[in-house]
Amino acid sequence: MSNATIIQTNNDLFIGSDSATSLLLDDQLYRLDTKATKLFKFDNLVLFCSGDLNYCYRIMAMFSSHKTKSVYFLREILLDTHQDEVVDVVIGEYKENKTWLYQLSPYNNFDIVTYTDIPEGDVNIVTAGIRVMESYNSVCNSVSAGKNVREVYKAVFDEISYEGIGGTLTVFRVNREGISEYLKYQIKEKENLKVINYESILNHFKKHLIVGERVYGKQV
Repeated sequence: MSNATIIQTNNDLFIGSDSATSLLLDDQLYRLDTKATKLFKFDNLVLFCSGDLNYCYRIMAMFSSHKTKSVYFLREILLDTHQDEVVDVVIGEYKENKTWLYQLSPYNNFDIVTYTDIPEGDVNIVTAGIRVMESYNSVCNSVSAGKNVREVYKAVFDEISYEGIGGTLTVFRVNREGISEYLKYQIKEKENLKVINYESILNHFKKHLIVGERVYGKQV
């Protein structure tokens, strides 16, 4: 699971996420890699899909192969395929002269939560995935301090980075002009980051393997 941070006005929608993957061993989270894709573009839609990456990639492949790209069809896929996998989906688009944001999560049976009609001059801040309170508060503080959108995203992901969040931050912008890549940024990693290595994997299996002196069996 990763973090998606969204800044939405009536005319512009920014959605950003990182590229880190992690692994939990013996209740300790380790950084596995920084090459994962969490944001996807389909026609006029930008999707954040994160959690169990094998499941996420399968969902995105099914969605991509269908002619109709809609939030409702994506919900049908999730309802038909979900078997307790960890997943969180956020979708952004621009239509009818305004931005639209949708959130689909298993905790409410993937009911579509919609954010639109943002009053002129107001900003809607939505965070999804993990470390949502931390990223939300960081955005609010940065916006209150007068930082521009690029500075906000850099500050947020530098602040919330850890084994589960990091790598490359990608931010897409959605507005009347379409979808464009707004920012690509290398997140500042924490100095004490725990990275998976041969020793940590070996220690894990040493703790969980059962070794016997002999094996006795009988075929019947």
